[in-house]
Amino acid sequence: MKDEFWSTHLDKKENLALELATIRVLHPTKNELNDDPLEAEIDFEKRRLERTSIKSGGIFYDATRLVSLYWRLIPKEGRRSNVCHLILTRELFGTWDRDDLRWHARAVMLGYPCLVSATGLVEAPAKPSEYYQRRNTGVDVASLKEEMGEHFIDYGDERMIEVLKGYCAQAVFYSMTRQAFCDDPGCRLFNAHWQVELIYAQIGGPYEFCEKHTRMIEKLKAGT
Repeated sequence: MKDEFWSTHLDKKENLALELATIRVLHPTKNELNDDPLEAEIDFEKRRLERTSIKSGGIFYDATRLVSLYWRLIPKEGRRSNVCHLILTRELFGTWDRDDLRWHARAVMLGYPCLVSATGLVEAPAKPSEYYQRRNTGVDVASLKEEMGEHFIDYGDERMIEVLKGYCAQAVFYSMTRQAFCDDPGCRLFNAHWQVELIYAQIGGPYEFCEKHTRMIEKLKAGT
């Protein structure tokens, strides 16, 4: 386990900064990346690699390319399918949807390695429809958060740790079984698209895992 992934690769920061800058998503409805980044964009990525306390400020990365970048940085001897490589990050990433032709932010990207984004937990699942309706009529966002905050996860939310546990469980379970997500909205492995779904699955449900996945977990524990 490494406390800070990037700090162990600062000898490659020039190349890493360039690659991070090039995998930025430029527009939510255009399937194109930042192939010719500005020098300022590369410099910003260098500073962020050196000081991870610097927030990405809404920068959006191609999740597939980000996973590939992380994978190449894992030592060759560690690139095994029976090892769960799990990276917790504040980077916001997403995937291109061929059906509605737009980018969608993701809270988790299951693969090698698996990525879980704390920023994505806030930004990816949609807030209640009423939140957007009232915001669009000019209601102050701070007021909406104070009034409706229990219905969605926000930055600095004390529930974040518990939610992260569930998303880490999704990554570990995927690494062990190659199965992604669960159809049961009360199971921690449920792929929530709305904040209310996320809160129910990770905090408010009657159980942690559904019967099917509880049995699978018990079998895994027993080594059968």
